[in-house]
Amino acid sequence: MPNFYISALLLLAAVCQPTSADGYQEPFGCNPALPYTDVTREQIMYQTYGGREDLVKGYLWDAQQKVPPKPENMYLPIWDCSMEEEAQKLADQCPTSTPTAPNNYAVNYGRMPPDRLAEFSVSEWREQVEKVVFENPYNGDPGYREFANMVQTSISRYACASKACPVNETVNICIYNAPNIQAGQMIYTPGTPCAADSDCTKFQPATCNDEMCLLVIPTTTAAPPAPTTPPANANPKPELNQWCPANCCMLDRVRVKALDMHNYRRSQLAKGLVAKNTGKLLPQAANMLQLRYDCELEKAAQAHADKCVAADSDPNTRPGIEENVNSLAITPSIPYKIDAMSESVKTWWKQVRLVEGIGMKVTFKAHHLQSTIRWFTKMAWATTEWLGCAVAKCDAQGIFVVVCRYKPGGNIVDHVVYEVGEQCNCPTGYSCSTGEKLCILNP
Repeated sequence: MPNFYISALLLLAAVCQPTSADGYQEPFGCNPALPYTDVTREQIMYQTYGGREDLVKGYLWDAQQKVPPKPENMYLPIWDCSMEEEAQKLADQCPTSTPTAPNNYAVNYGRMPPDRLAEFSVSEWREQVEKVVFENPYNGDPGYREFANMVQTSISRYACASKACPVNETVNICIYNAPNIQAGQMIYTPGTPCAADSDCTKFQPATCNDEMCLLVIPTTTAAPPAPTTPPANANPKPELNQWCPANCCMLDRVRVKALDMHNYRRSQLAKGLVAKNTGKLLPQAANMLQLRYDCELEKAAQAHADKCVAADSDPNTRPGIEENVNSLAITPSIPYKIDAMSESVKTWWKQVRLVEGIGMKVTFKAHHLQSTIRWFTKMAWATTEWLGCAVAKCDAQGIFVVVCRYKPGGNIVDHVVYEVGEQCNCPTGYSCSTGEKLCILNP
Protein backbone atom coordinates (compact mmCIF):
# COMPACT_ATOMS: atom_id res chain seq x y z
CA MET A 1 0.00 0.00 0.00
CA PRO A 2 1.37 3.45 -0.86
CA ASN A 3 2.51 5.58 2.03
CA PHE A 4 0.03 8.47 2.34
CA TYR A 5 -0.18 11.36 4.77
CA ILE A 6 -3.18 13.50 5.53
CA SER A 7 -2.01 16.96 4.65
CA ALA A 8 -4.58 19.09 6.40
CA LEU A 9 -4.25 17.35 9.75
CA LEU A 10 -7.82 16.43 10.37
CA LEU A 11 -9.72 19.68 10.63
CA LEU A 12 -8.28 22.34 12.88
CA ALA A 13 -5.18 20.58 14.16
CA ALA A 14 -1.79 22.16 13.73
CA VAL A 15 0.04 21.43 10.51
CA CYS A 16 2.99 19.05 10.59
CA GLN A 17 3.54 18.22 6.93
CA PRO A 18 5.89 15.59 5.53
CA THR A 19 8.23 16.41 2.70
CA SER A 20 6.23 16.63 -0.53
CA ALA A 21 6.72 17.52 -4.16
CA ASP A 22 5.63 21.06 -3.34
CA GLY A 23 8.56 21.58 -1.04
CA TYR A 24 6.97 21.00 2.35
CA GLN A 25 9.12 19.80 5.19
CA GLU A 26 7.98 19.52 8.76
CA PRO A 27 6.08 21.54 9.69
CA PHE A 28 5.60 23.98 6.76
CA GLY A 29 9.02 24.31 5.17
CA CYS A 30 8.37 27.68 3.56
CA ASN A 31 11.17 30.03 2.56
CA PRO A 32 12.73 31.26 5.83
CA ALA A 33 13.22 34.69 4.24
CA LEU A 34 9.44 35.19 4.25
CA PRO A 35 8.12 37.33 7.13
CA TYR A 36 5.63 34.81 8.52
CA THR A 37 6.52 32.31 11.20
CA ASP A 38 4.86 28.91 11.32
CA VAL A 39 2.87 30.11 14.33
CA THR A 40 1.32 32.86 12.19
CA ARG A 41 0.62 30.38 9.39
CA GLU A 42 -1.15 28.11 11.87
CA GLN A 43 -3.28 30.98 13.20
CA ILE A 44 -4.36 31.90 9.68
CA MET A 45 -5.04 28.24 8.94
CA TYR A 46 -7.30 27.90 11.99
CA GLN A 47 -9.38 30.89 10.88
CA THR A 48 -9.59 29.68 7.28
CA TYR A 49 -10.61 26.18 8.28
CA GLY A 50 -13.06 27.62 10.80
CA GLY A 51 -15.00 29.42 8.07
CA ARG A 52 -15.47 26.17 6.20
CA GLU A 53 -16.32 24.21 9.31
CA ASP A 54 -18.95 26.83 10.23
CA LEU A 55 -20.80 25.95 7.01
CA VAL A 56 -20.47 22.19 7.43
CA LYS A 57 -21.57 22.19 11.07
CA GLY A 58 -24.35 24.76 10.67
CA TYR A 59 -22.69 27.21 13.05
CA LEU A 60 -23.28 30.18 10.74
CA TRP A 61 -26.32 32.40 10.25
CA ASP A 62 -26.93 35.47 8.11
CA ALA A 63 -28.54 38.84 8.84
CA GLN A 64 -31.99 37.23 8.59
CA GLN A 65 -30.96 34.59 11.15
CA LYS A 66 -31.03 31.93 8.44
CA VAL A 67 -28.49 29.11 8.49
CA PRO A 68 -26.99 28.53 5.02
CA PRO A 69 -27.52 25.04 3.59
CA LYS A 70 -24.70 22.64 4.38
CA PRO A 71 -22.22 21.85 1.58
CA GLU A 72 -21.13 18.57 0.11
CA ASN A 73 -17.51 17.97 -0.90
CA MET A 74 -16.11 20.61 1.47
CA TYR A 75 -12.33 20.21 1.68
CA LEU A 76 -9.75 21.74 3.94
CA PRO A 77 -7.28 23.49 1.61
CA ILE A 78 -3.52 23.15 1.95
CA TRP A 79 -1.13 26.00 2.70
CA ASP A 80 1.09 26.41 -0.37
CA CYS A 81 4.55 27.90 0.20
CA SER A 82 5.00 28.96 -3.42
CA MET A 83 1.66 30.78 -3.28
CA GLU A 84 2.80 32.54 -0.11
CA GLU A 85 5.75 33.95 -2.06
CA GLU A 86 3.34 35.26 -4.71
CA ALA A 87 1.07 36.75 -2.04
CA GLN A 88 4.06 38.42 -0.40
CA LYS A 89 5.01 40.08 -3.70
CA LEU A 90 1.51 41.56 -3.88
CA ALA A 91 1.51 42.71 -0.25
CA ASP A 92 4.96 44.29 -0.60
CA GLN A 93 3.50 46.75 -3.12
CA CYS A 94 1.24 48.17 -0.36
CA PRO A 95 -1.80 48.27 -2.67
CA THR A 96 -4.69 50.54 -1.73
CA SER A 97 -7.29 48.24 -3.30
CA THR A 98 -7.60 44.57 -4.22
CA PRO A 99 -4.72 43.67 -6.56
CA THR A 100 -4.68 41.14 -9.39
CA ALA A 101 -2.90 37.88 -8.62
CA PRO A 102 -1.00 35.66 -11.06
CA ASN A 103 -2.48 32.45 -12.47
CA ASN A 104 -6.00 33.87 -12.22
CA TYR A 105 -5.95 33.24 -8.47
CA ALA A 106 -8.74 34.61 -6.30
CA VAL A 107 -7.56 37.45 -4.05
CA ASN A 108 -8.84 38.65 -0.69
CA TYR A 109 -7.52 42.02 0.47
CA GLY A 110 -7.67 43.57 3.91
CA ARG A 111 -6.21 46.55 5.76
CA MET A 112 -5.54 46.46 9.49
CA PRO A 113 -3.79 48.51 12.16
CA PRO A 114 -0.06 47.88 12.65
CA ASP A 115 0.96 44.34 13.65
CA ARG A 116 -2.47 42.88 12.84
CA LEU A 117 -1.56 40.15 10.40
CA ALA A 118 -3.79 38.14 8.09
CA GLU A 119 -5.45 36.04 10.80
CA PHE A 120 -7.31 39.19 11.86
CA SER A 121 -8.49 39.88 8.32
CA VAL A 122 -9.57 36.25 7.88
CA SER A 123 -11.49 36.49 11.16
CA GLU A 124 -13.37 39.52 9.82
CA TRP A 125 -14.13 37.73 6.54
CA ARG A 126 -15.61 34.83 8.52
CA GLU A 127 -18.10 37.26 10.10
CA GLN A 128 -19.27 38.84 6.84
CA VAL A 129 -22.23 36.49 6.40
CA GLU A 130 -23.80 37.71 9.65
CA LYS A 131 -24.19 41.20 8.17
CA VAL A 132 -25.78 40.27 4.80
CA VAL A 133 -28.50 38.14 3.25
CA PHE A 134 -26.54 35.08 2.23
CA GLU A 135 -27.33 33.63 -1.18
CA ASN A 136 -25.81 30.73 -3.08
CA PRO A 137 -25.25 31.22 -6.03
CA TYR A 138 -23.29 34.33 -5.07
CA ASN A 139 -25.44 37.40 -5.69
CA GLY A 140 -22.59 39.86 -6.24
CA ASP A 141 -22.95 41.56 -2.83
CA PRO A 142 -19.46 42.87 -1.94
CA GLY A 143 -20.42 42.52 1.72
CA TYR A 144 -19.58 38.82 1.64
CA ARG A 145 -17.26 38.56 -1.35
CA GLU A 146 -14.20 37.64 0.73
CA PHE A 147 -16.11 34.97 2.63
CA ALA A 148 -17.38 33.51 -0.65
CA ASN A 149 -13.87 33.49 -2.10
CA MET A 150 -12.50 31.80 1.00
CA VAL A 151 -15.02 28.93 1.16
CA GLN A 152 -15.36 28.06 -2.54
CA THR A 153 -15.31 24.30 -2.93
CA SER A 154 -13.12 24.66 -6.02
CA ILE A 155 -10.16 25.66 -3.81
CA SER A 156 -7.53 23.13 -2.76
CA ARG A 157 -4.55 25.42 -1.99
CA TYR A 158 -4.08 28.90 -0.59
CA ALA A 159 -1.65 31.19 1.24
CA CYS A 160 -1.56 34.64 2.80
CA ALA A 161 0.98 37.42 3.36
CA SER A 162 1.24 40.76 5.16
CA LYS A 163 3.17 43.99 4.84
CA ALA A 164 3.55 46.95 7.20
CA CYS A 165 2.76 49.90 4.93
CA PRO A 166 2.77 53.71 5.18
CA VAL A 167 -0.10 55.54 6.86
CA ASN A 168 0.33 53.25 9.87
CA GLU A 169 -1.45 50.16 8.58
CA THR A 170 -0.89 46.54 7.65
CA VAL A 171 -1.96 45.20 4.26
CA ASN A 172 -3.09 41.56 4.30
CA ILE A 173 -3.42 39.47 1.14
CA CYS A 174 -4.74 35.92 0.78
CA ILE A 175 -4.76 34.11 -2.57
CA TYR A 176 -6.60 30.92 -3.52
CA ASN A 177 -6.04 28.54 -6.44
CA ALA A 178 -9.39 29.26 -8.11
CA PRO A 179 -10.70 32.38 -9.89
CA ASN A 180 -12.43 35.15 -7.95
CA ILE A 181 -16.06 34.36 -7.21
CA GLN A 182 -18.46 35.92 -9.74
CA ALA A 183 -22.12 36.90 -9.48
CA GLY A 184 -24.30 33.94 -10.40
CA GLN A 185 -21.59 31.40 -9.56
CA MET A 186 -22.22 28.62 -7.06
CA ILE A 187 -20.03 29.05 -3.99
CA TYR A 188 -20.56 25.40 -3.15
CA THR A 189 -22.98 22.62 -3.94
CA PRO A 190 -25.60 22.22 -1.19
CA GLY A 191 -25.91 18.68 0.05
CA THR A 192 -24.85 16.30 2.78
CA PRO A 193 -21.34 16.62 4.22
CA CYS A 194 -19.14 13.57 3.81
CA ALA A 195 -19.64 10.51 5.97
CA ALA A 196 -17.16 8.24 4.16
CA ASP A 197 -14.05 8.63 2.03
CA SER A 198 -16.09 7.78 -1.06
CA ASP A 199 -18.12 10.97 -0.55
CA CYS A 200 -15.02 13.11 -1.23
CA THR A 201 -15.04 13.29 -5.02
CA LYS A 202 -13.83 16.80 -5.92
CA PHE A 203 -10.11 16.11 -5.44
CA GLN A 204 -8.46 12.73 -5.19
CA PRO A 205 -7.10 10.94 -3.25
CA ALA A 206 -8.97 12.15 -0.20
CA THR A 207 -10.35 10.96 3.08
CA CYS A 208 -13.32 12.05 5.20
CA ASN A 209 -13.01 13.01 8.84
CA ASP A 210 -15.81 14.53 10.92
CA GLU A 211 -17.75 15.63 7.79
CA MET A 212 -14.75 17.37 6.20
CA CYS A 213 -12.77 16.11 3.20
CA LEU A 214 -9.00 16.02 3.51
CA LEU A 215 -6.57 15.80 0.64
CA VAL A 216 -4.09 12.95 0.89
CA ILE A 217 -0.70 13.52 -0.69
CA PRO A 218 1.81 10.75 -1.46
CA THR A 219 5.20 11.29 0.09
CA THR A 220 8.19 11.68 -2.18
CA THR A 221 10.96 9.12 -2.40
CA ALA A 222 13.47 11.69 -1.17
CA ALA A 223 15.18 10.84 2.08
CA PRO A 224 13.47 12.49 5.03
CA PRO A 225 15.34 15.01 7.14
CA ALA A 226 17.20 13.73 10.14
CA PRO A 227 14.70 13.09 12.92
CA THR A 228 14.62 15.23 15.99
CA THR A 229 13.33 14.17 19.35
CA PRO A 230 9.76 15.49 19.60
CA PRO A 231 8.27 16.53 22.90
CA ALA A 232 6.33 13.81 24.65
CA ASN A 233 2.73 13.74 23.47
CA ALA A 234 0.05 12.15 25.61
CA ASN A 235 -2.35 11.61 22.71
CA PRO A 236 -2.16 8.43 20.57
CA LYS A 237 -2.51 10.72 17.53
CA PRO A 238 0.05 13.40 18.40
CA GLU A 239 -0.40 15.26 15.11
CA LEU A 240 -3.89 16.22 16.30
CA ASN A 241 -2.68 17.47 19.67
CA GLN A 242 -0.11 20.20 19.12
CA TRP A 243 -1.44 22.96 21.36
CA CYS A 244 -1.18 21.04 24.63
CA PRO A 245 0.90 17.93 23.88
CA ALA A 246 1.16 16.88 27.52
CA ASN A 247 -2.65 16.64 27.78
CA CYS A 248 -4.14 13.37 26.62
CA CYS A 249 -7.73 13.85 25.84
CA MET A 250 -8.47 16.98 23.83
CA LEU A 251 -7.83 17.66 20.15
CA ASP A 252 -6.75 21.00 18.75
CA ARG A 253 -9.91 21.37 16.71
CA VAL A 254 -12.02 21.23 19.89
CA ARG A 255 -9.75 23.76 21.59
CA VAL A 256 -10.04 26.08 18.60
CA LYS A 257 -13.82 25.74 18.63
CA ALA A 258 -14.00 26.63 22.33
CA LEU A 259 -11.69 29.62 21.99
CA ASP A 260 -13.31 30.93 18.81
CA MET A 261 -16.84 30.67 20.17
CA HIS A 262 -15.93 32.41 23.42
CA ASN A 263 -14.06 35.26 21.72
CA TYR A 264 -16.76 35.73 19.10
CA ARG A 265 -19.38 36.20 21.81
CA ARG A 266 -17.16 38.52 23.83
CA SER A 267 -16.66 40.53 20.64
CA GLN A 268 -20.42 40.80 20.09
CA LEU A 269 -20.83 42.00 23.67
CA ALA A 270 -18.04 44.56 23.26
CA LYS A 271 -19.83 45.91 20.18
CA GLY A 272 -23.11 46.30 22.05
CA LEU A 273 -24.88 43.59 20.03
CA VAL A 274 -25.99 41.27 22.85
CA ALA A 275 -29.61 41.51 24.01
CA LYS A 276 -30.98 40.93 27.51
CA ASN A 277 -34.11 38.89 28.23
CA THR A 278 -36.07 42.13 27.83
CA GLY A 279 -34.82 42.52 24.26
CA LYS A 280 -32.81 45.60 25.15
CA LEU A 281 -29.19 45.58 24.03
CA LEU A 282 -26.54 45.57 26.73
CA PRO A 283 -24.14 48.54 26.50
CA GLN A 284 -20.80 48.38 24.74
CA ALA A 285 -17.75 47.15 26.65
CA ALA A 286 -14.66 49.33 26.92
CA ASN A 287 -12.18 46.82 28.33
CA MET A 288 -13.06 43.39 26.93
CA LEU A 289 -9.91 41.25 26.68
CA GLN A 290 -9.41 38.62 24.00
CA LEU A 291 -9.16 35.22 25.67
CA ARG A 292 -6.05 33.09 25.28
CA TYR A 293 -5.77 29.34 25.76
CA ASP A 294 -4.20 27.78 28.86
CA CYS A 295 -3.14 24.12 28.90
CA GLU A 296 -2.96 23.90 32.70
CA LEU A 297 -6.55 25.10 32.98
CA GLU A 298 -7.50 22.44 30.44
CA LYS A 299 -5.67 19.73 32.40
CA ALA A 300 -7.56 20.58 35.58
CA ALA A 301 -10.85 20.85 33.68
CA GLN A 302 -10.25 17.41 32.16
CA ALA A 303 -9.66 15.88 35.57
CA HIS A 304 -13.05 17.17 36.68
CA ALA A 305 -14.85 16.22 33.46
CA ASP A 306 -13.48 12.68 33.68
CA LYS A 307 -15.47 12.16 36.88
CA CYS A 308 -18.56 12.17 34.63
CA VAL A 309 -20.49 14.21 37.17
CA ALA A 310 -22.40 17.21 35.85
CA ALA A 311 -21.72 19.49 38.80
CA ASP A 312 -19.26 22.25 39.59
CA SER A 313 -16.02 21.31 41.29
CA ASP A 314 -15.20 22.54 44.81
CA PRO A 315 -14.25 26.24 44.45
CA ASN A 316 -11.63 25.77 47.18
CA THR A 317 -9.68 23.51 44.82
CA ARG A 318 -9.37 26.27 42.18
CA PRO A 319 -8.84 29.64 43.93
CA GLY A 320 -9.24 32.60 41.60
CA ILE A 321 -10.63 30.41 38.82
CA GLU A 322 -14.25 30.20 37.67
CA GLU A 323 -15.84 27.20 35.96
CA ASN A 324 -18.79 26.28 33.73
CA VAL A 325 -20.00 22.68 33.53
CA ASN A 326 -22.56 21.15 31.20
CA SER A 327 -23.74 17.64 30.36
CA LEU A 328 -25.38 16.52 27.12
CA ALA A 329 -26.74 13.21 25.91
CA ILE A 330 -24.72 11.48 23.19
CA THR A 331 -27.13 11.54 20.26
CA PRO A 332 -26.99 11.42 16.44
CA SER A 333 -27.11 15.24 16.47
CA ILE A 334 -24.34 15.47 19.10
CA PRO A 335 -22.04 12.55 18.23
CA TYR A 336 -18.62 14.16 18.75
CA LYS A 337 -16.78 16.10 21.42
CA ILE A 338 -16.62 19.16 19.17
CA ASP A 339 -20.44 19.16 18.95
CA ALA A 340 -20.71 18.87 22.73
CA MET A 341 -18.35 21.81 23.14
CA SER A 342 -20.29 23.95 20.68
CA GLU A 343 -23.66 23.23 22.27
CA SER A 344 -22.33 23.86 25.77
CA VAL A 345 -20.91 27.27 24.90
CA LYS A 346 -24.26 28.19 23.33
CA THR A 347 -26.13 27.00 26.43
CA TRP A 348 -24.01 29.03 28.84
CA TRP A 349 -24.14 32.21 26.78
CA LYS A 350 -27.83 32.19 25.90
CA GLN A 351 -28.80 32.57 29.55
CA VAL A 352 -28.50 36.32 28.97
CA ARG A 353 -31.61 36.06 26.76
CA LEU A 354 -33.48 33.52 28.88
CA VAL A 355 -33.38 34.77 32.46
CA GLU A 356 -33.46 38.02 34.37
CA GLY A 357 -29.86 39.09 34.41
CA ILE A 358 -27.48 41.93 34.96
CA GLY A 359 -28.84 45.45 34.56
CA MET A 360 -27.65 48.15 32.23
CA LYS A 361 -24.93 49.06 34.75
CA VAL A 362 -23.70 45.45 34.25
CA THR A 363 -23.08 44.88 37.97
CA PHE A 364 -22.89 41.33 39.31
CA LYS A 365 -25.10 41.05 42.41
CA ALA A 366 -25.31 38.48 45.19
CA HIS A 367 -28.57 37.01 43.87
CA HIS A 368 -26.89 36.28 40.54
CA LEU A 369 -24.86 33.57 42.28
CA GLN A 370 -28.02 31.42 42.37
CA SER A 371 -29.12 32.21 38.81
CA THR A 372 -28.02 30.61 35.56
CA ILE A 373 -26.99 34.10 34.45
CA ARG A 374 -23.76 33.25 36.28
CA TRP A 375 -22.81 30.97 33.35
CA PHE A 376 -23.01 33.92 30.98
CA THR A 377 -21.13 36.30 33.26
CA LYS A 378 -18.24 33.86 33.68
CA MET A 379 -17.82 33.90 29.89
CA ALA A 380 -18.34 37.66 29.64
CA TRP A 381 -16.11 38.88 32.48
CA ALA A 382 -13.93 41.46 30.76
CA THR A 383 -10.71 41.00 32.75
CA THR A 384 -10.67 37.23 32.37
CA GLU A 385 -7.77 36.45 30.05
CA TRP A 386 -7.24 32.70 30.04
CA LEU A 387 -9.50 29.83 28.98
CA GLY A 388 -9.05 26.09 29.23
CA CYS A 389 -11.73 23.52 28.37
CA ALA A 390 -12.23 19.77 28.36
CA VAL A 391 -14.78 17.20 27.23
CA ALA A 392 -15.26 13.71 28.62
CA LYS A 393 -17.28 11.08 26.79
CA CYS A 394 -19.01 9.08 29.51
CA ASP A 395 -20.26 5.99 27.69
CA ALA A 396 -21.71 4.32 30.78
CA GLN A 397 -24.05 7.26 31.31
CA GLY A 398 -24.50 8.02 27.61
CA ILE A 399 -23.41 11.63 28.08
CA PHE A 400 -20.69 14.14 27.38
CA VAL A 401 -19.49 16.29 30.27
CA VAL A 402 -18.02 19.63 29.21
CA VAL A 403 -15.97 21.84 31.54
CA CYS A 404 -14.48 25.27 30.81
CA ARG A 405 -12.35 27.18 33.29
CA TYR A 406 -11.63 30.92 33.36
CA LYS A 407 -8.67 32.78 34.87
CA PRO A 408 -8.69 35.20 36.55
CA GLY A 409 -12.25 34.34 37.39
CA GLY A 410 -15.09 36.81 37.55
CA ASN A 411 -18.51 36.70 39.21
CA ILE A 412 -17.31 38.96 42.01
CA VAL A 413 -20.29 40.36 43.88
CA ASP A 414 -20.84 44.12 43.48
CA HIS A 415 -18.24 44.35 40.72
CA VAL A 416 -19.03 45.19 37.10
CA VAL A 417 -18.83 42.45 34.51
CA TYR A 418 -17.13 44.97 32.24
CA GLU A 419 -16.55 48.71 31.99
CA VAL A 420 -19.28 50.42 30.01
CA GLY A 421 -18.01 52.87 27.42
CA GLU A 422 -16.31 53.38 24.09
CA GLN A 423 -14.89 50.13 22.78
CA CYS A 424 -11.21 49.28 23.15
CA ASN A 425 -10.22 51.52 26.04
CA CYS A 426 -7.52 48.94 26.58
CA PRO A 427 -5.13 48.64 29.53
CA THR A 428 -1.43 49.35 29.15
CA GLY A 429 0.30 46.66 27.11
CA TYR A 430 -2.78 45.89 25.04
CA SER A 431 -4.06 47.22 21.74
CA CYS A 432 -7.38 47.07 19.94
CA SER A 433 -8.42 44.46 17.40
CA THR A 434 -10.50 46.80 15.29
CA GLY A 435 -12.66 44.06 13.82
CA GLU A 436 -13.45 42.29 17.07
CA LYS A 437 -13.26 45.32 19.40
CA LEU A 438 -11.30 43.18 21.84
CA CYS A 439 -8.13 44.16 23.70
CA ILE A 440 -5.20 42.02 22.58
CA LEU A 441 -1.88 41.62 24.37
CA ASN A 442 0.85 43.38 22.41
CA PRO A 443 3.50 41.13 20.81
